[in-house]
This record gives sequence, structure tokens and C-alpha cells, in this order.
Amino acid sequence: EAVRDRVDGGVAPSSGDLDTASRTGELLLEIGLPAPADELLTQFAPWLQDDADRLRLLAVTRFEAGRLAAGCATSRRVLRLDPTCVASMHNLALAAQRSGHRRLAWAWWRRGTRLAPEDEGLRRIRTRLVLDEISFGFERGIAAVRSATRAVAAAIRRLAPPAFRT
Repeated sequence: EAVRDRVDGGVAPSSGDLDTASRTGELLLEIGLPAPADELLTQFAPWLQDDADRLRLLAVTRFEAGRLAAGCATSRRVLRLDPTCVASMHNLALAAQRSGHRRLAWAWWRRGTRLAPEDEGLRRIRTRLVLDEISFGFERGIAAVRSATRAVAAAIRRLAPPAFRT
């Protein structure tokens, strides 16, 4: 509470305060409470701008709390500090996929794969992206069949004798 009062008052937290907040955020995530973790770490965000590890934790809490845009912005900030952060590329690929941006998801996957070709997380993401592509293809195919069915039905109605029209 004392730390929160200092932070709310604009006083920079100590290194120990940041350590405590980070550990508390990690524990909140571990027990399935991402929203409180996000709220806690967001209060410290102004003092995390040059700390890639803590920013990475903040990004995860934001993603887990359902704040995709904030999580993406934080992950991009991590990548400016650490261009080799494959975890941030994971997060950005998954967020892009969830948002329906398949090409962007593939781009983040490729970037991560260039850095860590054996990464298991990237392999799982690839599987998800491939399944997403297959699903999208099926959806397009089904939509085309439905459209063709409607067109054929309309043509039959036009060509049918008046007694058979509905």
C-alpha cells in the first residue's frame, strides 16, 4: 500500500519495489488472475521502459487479461530493446492470429523461426496457423457452395412454370 501511494504520488519506486511488483505479478498470473497482475504492473509501467524482462512480463499480463492492443504495444517495445526476443514474437503472432490477421501472424512466426528454428513454441504456433488456414479455406469453400446453391435455386425458380413457383 505504501508503494502504491508513492507511485500514485509520482515518486519513482525503488528497485526493490519493482522486484516485489514483478514477483507479485508473476504469482498472480500463476494462480490465474491476469487482470489484477495487469493492473499492478501497469502502475509501474512508466518505470519499466528500459527493462526488457519486466516489460515482457507486463506484455504477458496484458495478453492474458485480454488486452491485445496493449500487449502488442508492450511486446513491440520489448523488441525495440531486445530484437532477439522470441517470446515477444510468439505473443505477437498469437495476437495477430486471434485478431484475424493471418499474414501478420505468419510474418511474426517467420521472424521468430529465423532466430530460433528449433523453438517448440514456434512449432505449436505453426500448427495453429496451418489449422487456421485450413479452416479459412473450408469456410471460403462452404461460402462458395452456398452462393452457388442460391444462384441455382434462383435460376430454377425463374425457369419453373408459374404453377411450381413459390
